[in-house]
Amino acid sequence: MTTSFQRINDLIPNKVDLGLIEIFERSVDYNTLRSDIRKNLKKYNDLNIVPGKMVLIITRKSYDQIITIYSFLELGVIGVIYSPDELQLLILNGGYKPFDYILKDRDYVLPGILNSLTISETDHELLKISNKVQDHKDIIWGFFTSGSTGMRKLIGINENNLNSRIESEKRLFKLTNSSRCLNFLNFSHELGFYNLLAGISAGSSLFVRNILSAQHFYNTLYDLRISMFIGVPKLWSMLLDSELILNIKNLKSLELCTISGGSLSFELESHIFENLAENCELIKTYGQTETSRSLVNKVKSMEDLKYLGKKLEGVSLKISSSGELIHSGMGVMAGLYSFKEKIFKKVKEVNTGDVFKQNDDGTFLMIDRVDRIIKSNDVRISLTEIESLLMSSMLLEEACCIFNKEILAFIVMKNEEEKDCFNLWLKLNTPKYIDLKKIYFLNNLPVNSAGKISYEKLRML
Repeated sequence: MTTSFQRINDLIPNKVDLGLIEIFERSVDYNTLRSDIRKNLKKYNDLNIVPGKMVLIITRKSYDQIITIYSFLELGVIGVIYSPDELQLLILNGGYKPFDYILKDRDYVLPGILNSLTISETDHELLKISNKVQDHKDIIWGFFTSGSTGMRKLIGINENNLNSRIESEKRLFKLTNSSRCLNFLNFSHELGFYNLLAGISAGSSLFVRNILSAQHFYNTLYDLRISMFIGVPKLWSMLLDSELILNIKNLKSLELCTISGGSLSFELESHIFENLAENCELIKTYGQTETSRSLVNKVKSMEDLKYLGKKLEGVSLKISSSGELIHSGMGVMAGLYSFKEKIFKKVKEVNTGDVFKQNDDGTFLMIDRVDRIIKSNDVRISLTEIESLLMSSMLLEEACCIFNKEILAFIVMKNEEEKDCFNLWLKLNTPKYIDLKKIYFLNNLPVNSAGKISYEKLRML
């Protein structure tokens, strides 16, 4: 497999009036970035990491991740970034099998050296990488899905997926060489990956940070004069809980922010919209790891917050007879890896797993997940509706429901001493058709690496 163009020349602009990249305390200009990437290319060639190989990248170091991403795109090597903390889980579930190499902090690691993992000798034997034949075709990069509903899937994108998403991000977020973008999202997830490449492609200044608290996030936005960031649910919830959301109107440099990566309550979205500075645009987006962004909503009023927006130009969407949204056409991933057959299978459309309805004006309203709509006493009901009912008691910090032959509710109290009060409220306010008999009180709800509630872990409790 050979690259069809000089990726670094295309993805990293070569101009003098570009921004800078600041990873924590380290600052580099675009020329330095380009030079560091070139130094790595020979190293990877020496390791026989050549076009068509598939490599698992294990590192927490953000700059190493950036260098490796661009080096592999230049070489035509298929890379997948993964957290060191999750490597053992990946191994024990067989997710390592597609990979020809494992890189740890830019050094090739023999599988047998991973002794720091507390795994059995049998599992060490399983780590041996065979000389298998894989059908990569036009795949140039890979992502694991978050796995919130089960085993993670490995998806692959091609050159067209990459280029169209980068150009779409640049247009949507109005990225230029004067933009100052904050990236606190892991590059192993598609939101962080594309935000990185789009920002650099536009010549923007890019600031990479770990967000430690709501106050740290607010100070970062203020001190660095950030003009754009992608806001995920966990971050917005932190701001609401700390009441710092009331102060975001003071961020005069902020021109655009998003609600991305998951749904928020209407109450929280309303707080966000009401407290942004007048010159700041709020955009709601919807999409899957397996696709590009499907829906975009440029919020102009409180009424707009009810919807996820209209479909992007070129995207094909349809709603099945069961109400599930199906994405086809532009933006669909190039392939889904079959762990059984050890190949990437072509994908023409993606079942999103989300139930939607479309309004006459073309806007889309999300109802719930397909697997979260159940029948209770012959009445079809959404588990999200039940969660909203529980949260309306004003006594809970969090609530989550799953269905396993019966409805199971997992809740986190604001005050442990108010359990009896909550149980009385529940008895007086639960409709008869909701058969809610099992409630589990937890200190917190389990989450996965993407910060989303892990339904799989809840089922194991």
